[in-house]
Amino acid sequence: MCQVKFLSSEDCSAKDVGDTVYVTRHAEKRLKERVGWNRNTQNRMVKKVVDGGRYAEDIKGSLGIFLRKKLALNPGTMIVYGQYLYIFRDSYLITAYDIHRYMRWHDNVGEEGDNDESFYEEAFEPDTSLAMSL
Repeated sequence: MCQVKFLSSEDCSAKDVGDTVYVTRHAEKRLKERVGWNRNTQNRMVKKVVDGGRYAEDIKGSLGIFLRKKLALNPGTMIVYGQYLYIFRDSYLITAYDIHRYMRWHDNVGEEGDNDESFYEEAFEPDTSLAMSL
């Protein structure tokens, strides 16, 4: 079982990464906004995500293709748990996305005939305005 620490807490030092998952302020905000988890729930559920989630590389079908393309543009570790995609870089939880929302968006774009690589480059370009120094 992993340990969860929030980067906004005073006692967090990035030296003891081991089995510890750090939740960035951005991730904390997105978990509340997109998933609906308060801080206590985040602490409990991030452990479940890490221990019981499925890695994007192990998922097959159209969802697997979608996730691998997203992974190619945003290197890190992607874990699917429930209907959400959790993106980690090293031991830091960066953000969470609702998979169904993005898949519906992807399907709508495909119907318009704009289903090529440029779609992924534009739609999932890393947002550097939200970059935080860790």
